[in-house]
Order: sequence, then structure tokens, then C-alpha cells
Amino acid sequence: MSMIMMLKPSGNRKNILILLAVIALLFISGIILEKSIAELPDSIHPLGYDIEILTELFPVFVSLSIFAMTWFAYGKSKNKHSLFLGAVFLVIGLLDMFHLLSLPFLPDFITANSFQKAAIFNSESFLILATLLLVSSYVYRNNLPKWMGGTFLFLSAMILLVFAVFPALYSPDFFPVLQQDDVFPTALLFRILLTTLLIMFTIYRYARLIQETGEKHLEFLIYGLIFMISSDLVYYNHELPGHLLKLSAFLCIHLALYKSSVELPYEKLAEVEDKLRIAAEEKYKNLFDNASDAIITVDLENRIASWNRAAQNTFGWKEQEVIGEKLSKILVPQFGHAKMEKIIKTVISGTPISGVDVVCPNKNGTTVNVSLSVSPLRDANQNLIGLSGILRDITERKRTEENLKLFSEAVEAAKDGILIAGLDGKIIYSNKTVENLYGYSLDELKGKRVNDLDAEPAYSGSVILPSLQKTGQWTGEIDVRHKNGKIFSVLLATSIIKNENNEPLAIIGVIHDLTEHKKSEQVNIENQRLVYASQAKSDFLANMSHELRTPLNSILGFSELLMGKLPGELNEKQVHYLENVITSGKFLLNLINDILDLSKVEAGKMELVIEKLSVSQVLNETINLIKEKAMHHNIILKNDFDPDLDFIVADKKRFKQILFNLLSNSIKFSKKEGGTITIRSEKNCDMAKFSVSDTGIGIKKEQMGGLFHTFEQLDSGITKNYGGTGLGLAISKKLVELHGGKIYAQSEYGEGSTFTFTLPLKQKKGGDP
Repeated sequence: MSMIMMLKPSGNRKNILILLAVIALLFISGIILEKSIAELPDSIHPLGYDIEILTELFPVFVSLSIFAMTWFAYGKSKNKHSLFLGAVFLVIGLLDMFHLLSLPFLPDFITANSFQKAAIFNSESFLILATLLLVSSYVYRNNLPKWMGGTFLFLSAMILLVFAVFPALYSPDFFPVLQQDDVFPTALLFRILLTTLLIMFTIYRYARLIQETGEKHLEFLIYGLIFMISSDLVYYNHELPGHLLKLSAFLCIHLALYKSSVELPYEKLAEVEDKLRIAAEEKYKNLFDNASDAIITVDLENRIASWNRAAQNTFGWKEQEVIGEKLSKILVPQFGHAKMEKIIKTVISGTPISGVDVVCPNKNGTTVNVSLSVSPLRDANQNLIGLSGILRDITERKRTEENLKLFSEAVEAAKDGILIAGLDGKIIYSNKTVENLYGYSLDELKGKRVNDLDAEPAYSGSVILPSLQKTGQWTGEIDVRHKNGKIFSVLLATSIIKNENNEPLAIIGVIHDLTEHKKSEQVNIENQRLVYASQAKSDFLANMSHELRTPLNSILGFSELLMGKLPGELNEKQVHYLENVITSGKFLLNLINDILDLSKVEAGKMELVIEKLSVSQVLNETINLIKEKAMHHNIILKNDFDPDLDFIVADKKRFKQILFNLLSNSIKFSKKEGGTITIRSEKNCDMAKFSVSDTGIGIKKEQMGGLFHTFEQLDSGITKNYGGTGLGLAISKKLVELHGGKIYAQSEYGEGSTFTFTLPLKQKKGGDP
């Protein structure tokens, strides 16, 4: 009854009744077979021995087949529980074989055969099996050490076998009496009681495992254990029923291990494949539906098969209006049919089309400029089943390109020099007039600082820059130096280029040569004209700067879509090129964002969103953002958080930006072999103290003073080897100071660096410390 109660959580009453019925049937069948053999005539009486030997051999065969099955399946299943039981049944199979070979009616096996010798092997078999089956319930979770593999378990099984076999062969009298004709031996009774208790506890253990894991195949293992108890209880009074029950026990265990070591791995693999397939389909569907570009597929008859939301937004037709319609009827104007047929033939021949500019009609009667990419669609057997097209709306890009072309032509044709520099003073662009004026080519001018062209380099820093910072512009006369060393005077009108949020992006200068007209009465008129021209160019470039990120984001999005291989497979060189495009685009986008952040702070436009923050949550979120990059550089991230520092009041976005910049810097300047980065937090009176320590290349003492300057790295070698713009630390310093904190660094060259910053635990309203 207790066994039935333990099985109820994983089975049902019907199974229990069937199990009991089978046990009863096997027992009765064995009794009938025994009586039939006993009544055989003396002339064929040896047939009874043959049947007994056969029933003894079957469990041996099943035991060794369990060992072989689990051993060979381990390479794929990696199931150490099954491997462990395989080693157990190797020992049991050999012990049962020795038991059979020790029966008195067979030739002597090494030493003289006897019922006592055979009973010793049988008892050893039951006792070892019961003990190791209980042990197996504790290793079910595959918690064996890695070194306990097949070789170790095989050797252990052989050692256990030796210790069990030799005493039974050479010292059978050493064991208590286990076989008597008329009396049931006390030692045997004790052994049966012990093995029964062990097996019952093992049944309880596996019943609990079924409840915890839901793995139903363990029920067959429990059925086998119940058969074993039944076999052991009847064996010494009725051998044939005992043999049949033991054979049934081993067959149930064989079935359980077959399911766990052979069937289950394949079931799990199939389940994983199904999940991956469903995930891939969902991912594709989400990408398709949420793509920013129109994605349209057609069958081989040029009928529209799919039409995403971006296609609806771009062309006006809803999905239900176009599915099944000819593509040429919907999106191809009359004058474009020949071009479209040529594109289709090219793609069908195996050559994808990419970046072709075409004009498509809109449902409202207007036209849309799109960049078209077409690739073939194939089934699992690589048979062509249709075409896939990605159509990017480039109407705004075309309009911008036309405006930029007009502006470029106007700038290049200007009689005055026009020069654009970054906020760091490095020249970005100059027109032909500037090149002729200073004698440098554009390539020579790019990267130079504006004050390198002045006759007195200190003048820009002492006069022009303060005026730009205060009023946003400066106009005046200045002496400059030609490439050949000649000094001449120019009238310079310079101003700050700002975006739509009034954030500074760059500096524009309009330069008029005063060599021939210095004393002319037209100077004042020219000055006014230059101011207007400068303002016009400044306003235009401010608007242009707003447009920089839009096409750049489009480039990145389209490149990442191509990398996802939705339009088709890419070769290795194409993937390499796209990786370069994405890397360069992200670098440029980060540079623009960093410049805007720095400009906001310097212009006093940065507004903090102050809120109460969980320190550990923000630190962990930031560490998670950088974790993959750290792993790629073989860097171990450690943390040492002060439990007393629960919350601070700060801008969450800017707090994470500071941490991310410092962590990125530590990773970037790590050693080639990797290293360790430690993030610490500490409560210090009314301040929160944070530090990022690394084991990287370190900083020379003479270079510490330039750490937090904008657009500076410590030397050209570092710039060449590690890259970067030098903005990260400068921005971090500005953000820390904006919160009312301080940031500083300590470093030992070649050993590593520690960057520490403090933030007030509380902020006044408006973000003022």
C-alpha cells in the first residue's frame, strides 16, 4: 500500500492495478512452470535444468545490454545518471553470471560449486544493486564531478566486482549460511529485509523526483524496483517465479534508461528545434511588420504575396487591397514597365539588385522616390518561389541632396573664403577660396586647428573664442599666415552653428582678404555683408546638422537589415564591408551625440532630471550593458558595493552615462591578455563615492594633466592603437560637476588606473547641488 501511495503523484490507479496484475500473473506462471517441471518423467528431467539456466541467463543478458546501451548512448545524451546505472548493471550482470556458473549441477567454476557459493553471489548481487540504485537517485541531477566519466565508472565497477567475487570464490565459508534445505537462514532473512528497505526508500526518492521534474519515464524505473522486491521475496521458495520477476524488473529498468539516454535527448533536441523555429519565425515576422522600410514579396507570377505596414504607410494601399494583385498594376508606372521587367529577369538569373533609385505611384496620385533592392526567394530545396523587394522612401533624401547641391555650388562659387571647424577648433571643411587664400589644399587643411593659420596663434584663444562663447559670434580684422610664411590681413566673421535645439555643433568662418582693400571705404559695407553671409551659412549648417543623424540612422538601419540577411545571403567580403559600414556609422553617430552633449553642458543648456535612484540597480544595469564587451576583451568584472549606500538623488540617464564612459575607457585601455575591472561604491558622509579600477596599461605621470580635456588622447601611439575622440572623460567630468560632484584619477603606468567620482546624496531642486 505504501508503494502505491508513493506512485500516485506520477501515475494513476489503472497503472498500479496493471502492475499488481502482472506481478501476480508472473508469479502464478512461474509456480505452474515449476510444478510442470517437477512432474516431468525422469527421462526428460534435465529439461528442467535447461529452463532454469535459461531463466537465469535472461537477466544477465538484459543487465549487460543495459550497460552497453547507456555506454554507447552517453556520447550524445551526456546523461551521467544513465551512465552510472550502466556501470551498476555491468557489475550486477557479471555477478548474476557467476551465480549461474556456481550452481552445483554445472561444472565447477574456478573453485568447487555449491548452493552456498551460488547464494553468496546472488545475495551480493541484490545487496549491491539495492545500494547503488539508492545512490543513483542522488546523482540523477548529473551532479557527478567531470572526472567521474566512463573510464572512472568502468574501473570502479571492475574494482567493486573484484572485491565481491574473490571472497565468494575462495572463502565461501567466511560468509553466514545463506542456503539450507529445511530452514530459512537468518542471514538471508536479514539480507532480504535490508535490500527491501533500501529499494523501498529508493522508490520514494524516485517518486519525489518525478514530482519535481515531471519526467514520466522514471515510472518504469519504479516499476522495475517493485518487480525486484517481489522477486527477492519469493526467490528462495520459488526460483522460477523469482527469475521471471527479476527479468521483468530488469526489462522495466532497461526501458526507463532507454527513454532517458536514447529517446529523451532526441525529444529535447526536437523541442529545442521547434522553439528555435518558432522564435525565428516570430523574429522574422516582427522584423517584417516593424521594419522602417517597405518590404514586399511577390510570387513567380508577379502577384503580391506580402505587404508590411511600412509599405502601407509609404504607398497608401492597405494589405488587404493589394494581396494577390499584380505588382505592376500597383507600384509600376506605365513608363517603368520595361525597367521593372529587366530588374526581374536579372534577379531570377541569380543576381540580386541593390540600391536602384525608382519612382513609384502613391494611392493618392502623387509619386514616391524609393531606393529599391530585390533578391530571390527560395524554398528549403533552393527552388525559386518568388522575389523579395525592400523599398526605402528617399523623397526627403532627394530633396536634401538637391538643396545641398545648390548650397555646395553657392559656397564653392563664393568670392570669400568659407571655413567650418569643430568645437575643438579643428578644420572640417573649406571652399576653394580658402585654399587659394592660404596656399593649402583641402586635405592639408583638414585636421589643422584654426589658430594654426593665425599670425599670432594665441589671438584666437584670448579674443575670438571668449566672444564666441559669450555672444555666439565674432567679427573683426585679423592677421593670418600663408603657407609660404607671408603674413596678410583678412576680415573674419565667425559664428557658432547650432541645431534646432539651439545646441552648438560647429564654428563657421567667412574670410575676406583685405590685402588689396584694407584701406578701402567699402570695409564697413563688406563687414556687414560678411556678417549676414556668416549668419546665413550658420543657420543653414545648423539645419544641416539636424539632418546629419537622419540619413546616418537610415544608413545604419539598412546596413543592419542587410546583415540580418533578410534580402538574401551575403558572402564573406560583403559581410566584412557591412561590418565596416556599421562600425564607422556608429562611431560617427556616437561622435555627433558626444559633441552635442558636451556643447549642451558648456552652453549651460543641459537640464538634469533629478529622481531618487537605487544605487545597486543602476550599477547592475550599467554593468549588464558593458558585460558582453568585457567578455570579448577577456575582462572579469567585479563589484564591491557598500550595503549602506541604498539610494542617491541624481539624473539616472547621466549617472549611467558617467559609469558607462568610465567602464568603456577601462575596457578600451585594457591589456591584450585581458584583466580585471572592479566597480566600488561607498557612502562618505553626505556624498556617494564611486570608483572604477582596472589592471590596464595605466597612464604616465606627465600625461595625467590632460585626462579630462576635450578631443584629447594622451599621445599619438594611444590614438593609433586604441582609437577614440577624447570626449568620454571630458563629458563625464562636466556631468559630475553639473551634479555638484568631483572626478579624479590615479594611475601607475603599466599597472592600471582608478577613476573616482563623487555625487551628493541629495540634490536641490532643479539639479543645483
